[in-house]
Amino acid sequence: QAYEDYLADKKKEEQPKRFKLGFVIGSFDMLHLGHLEHIDMTKQLCEKVVAVLKTDERIHKNKNKWPKQSTIERAAVLQMMTQIHDIMYMDVDTTRQDIVNDILERFPDIDPKKIVAVFGSDLQAKEEPFIHTDWDKINVVFTPRSKEKMKIVSSTHYGQVCEENGGIHALEEREEANLE
Repeated sequence: QAYEDYLADKKKEEQPKRFKLGFVIGSFDMLHLGHLEHIDMTKQLCEKVVAVLKTDERIHKNKNKWPKQSTIERAAVLQMMTQIHDIMYMDVDTTRQDIVNDILERFPDIDPKKIVAVFGSDLQAKEEPFIHTDWDKINVVFTPRSKEKMKIVSSTHYGQVCEENGGIHALEEREEANLE
């Protein structure tokens, strides 16, 4: 069965992609299965994937908390992913229009009609008002994310599990003990 799954994945990779470039926006703080699935769905749609990484300061301003990993650490993790072609940063002042303009400047050889912003369906109500304004030069796609699944593959869920188990430092100590 594993070999058949491998062949099916290879066949998917060989099929022409709907878009030349897609980008995902996120904090990616403590990268988890939900992030990976979202990036993978984007890669299935696009030849190239760009991660737009929210900086520490932006996260603090918008969520009134500091991320568990620094911008540099989160970028390093994303850079190791073979699906990610490039990383851009979204600081405190970055707007949706800035992201679109930066993408168009970085990839001038790609027709804007072949560029897509990919969001989970849980962000559809938030982002739809901007489709004909801030996102008007490119496409926008919402991937399926059920409320039930988000309860078990979200940063909020993983943060709760981590705290219930004594916090990140306790988990790191257990991991170090297992390596010895």
